Amino acid sequence: RIQPVRLGAGQMPRTKRRQGTPLGPHSSPAVVSRPQDAWDVKPDNSYAPFVHSPRGLGPEGAAGPSPASDDGLLARAQRLGYGSAPLHPLSRAVRDLEFEEWMLRCDQAQAFRSFKGTPFTYVDTEPGVRALAAKLKRERIFAVDLENHSLHSYQGFLCLMQISTRTEDFIVDCLALRREIGPALGGIFADGTKVKVIHGANSDVLWLQRDLGIYVANLFDTGQAARALNLPKFGLAFLLQHYCNYNTDKRHQMADWRVRPLPGPLSLYARADTHFLLYIYDRLKMELSARRSEVLDSVLEDMPPNYPKDLVGAVLWQSAVISLQMYEKPAFTETSYLDYYYKQRVTFDPKQLAVFAGLFAWRDAKARDLDESPEAVLARTQLVDLSRGPKKTNWNGHNAKAAALHVAKVCARKDNFSASHQEEVCEVIASSVKQDISHGSKRVSGPSAERERRAATEPSLTGEDKC
Repeated sequence: RIQPVRLGAGQMPRTKRRQGTPLGPHSSPAVVSRPQDAWDVKPDNSYAPFVHSPRGLGPEGAAGPSPASDDGLLARAQRLGYGSAPLHPLSRAVRDLEFEEWMLRCDQAQAFRSFKGTPFTYVDTEPGVRALAAKLKRERIFAVDLENHSLHSYQGFLCLMQISTRTEDFIVDCLALRREIGPALGGIFADGTKVKVIHGANSDVLWLQRDLGIYVANLFDTGQAARALNLPKFGLAFLLQHYCNYNTDKRHQMADWRVRPLPGPLSLYARADTHFLLYIYDRLKMELSARRSEVLDSVLEDMPPNYPKDLVGAVLWQSAVISLQMYEKPAFTETSYLDYYYKQRVTFDPKQLAVFAGLFAWRDAKARDLDESPEAVLARTQLVDLSRGPKKTNWNGHNAKAAALHVAKVCARKDNFSASHQEEVCEVIASSVKQDISHGSKRVSGPSAERERRAATEPSLTGEDKC
């Protein structure tokens, strides 16, 4: 058995741990507790399927979806690897959207206002979100963005929702209004007569479902429009600079959005994500309308007749497919570790891969139990280095003391769960090293390989254009 050891003089010191979470310090001193610890309904990180609960849908939204065999949206989504979850509650509404002329053409972009000239409201009360809902009901289009936290949560959770109309900006505190937002705004997001403009919406539509029970109809994804126009870059930062001459502060890209009160620089950074987006939407639509490029047959084949057979229609269709996605909890199977192993670009022998598989399963189980991300339990680099084993032996005929020292050094690198639970790590390794996984160094076909094959033949629906 591998026994944990304390490092001596000249060796890597164990990082001091602060109180506050199961893993140590919070990522910001302004975060005094984990938000999810105060929720009445705790996150369900079990292996049971996610239960979808649409909020704020009226009788029109509650109508049954069209049969899967007749729904081109679902068929296309399934070919891209989506759609295995229950049918989308707005499947028929999205397929049968009736597009008004203003949704398809734009003769002149409506100029954006300055930040100082635009009213801004921070919404963190129930009366505030009801007032926001009343304003959005009078709008025919609005821009949306979301800020999600995933490091200290297994499934992640929303922290902010940014919304901009042509005349106002809003930031909605999703931590303060987790239960109130869905009933107040769900019907508005599901209203097909209103355009929802989101950039890189792949994750956003899933986060809305997961946390708020909100489902989206009539989505225009500006990231998909940038791809259709084959712009030099597809990210929001590029579009902001290209169309608005506005440069985002990249220092805030990895901000901890749980911080309350929200600092001014973070508020401005979040606000900018939607403040300019409707103007960008106008400009993109003008360029799409001016292009006479042919639409790919793979896009046209599933299009319902009400979607225009031009670039604007193609973007609306791609956006519709994205909006059809249904959230599913992270899955875990006996071979889940293989997909993750292939991404590391390493070659392990059978014993090394057995350790990798054992540690991968251990960190996933701990993350689910603690409601922390696997990365916060055992970082990716730690997982790889622990699996590789001590120098010279690589878990083959290893010396117990050398192995324990290796575990201590690797676990001490990060102030996470593994740093203070080295004995558990040692036990997992000792159990795993007795096993051999003979195909460890060979690339085998599987779900990831099939996903790569589909991605090579289908127009991109990735979220890489989000930043």
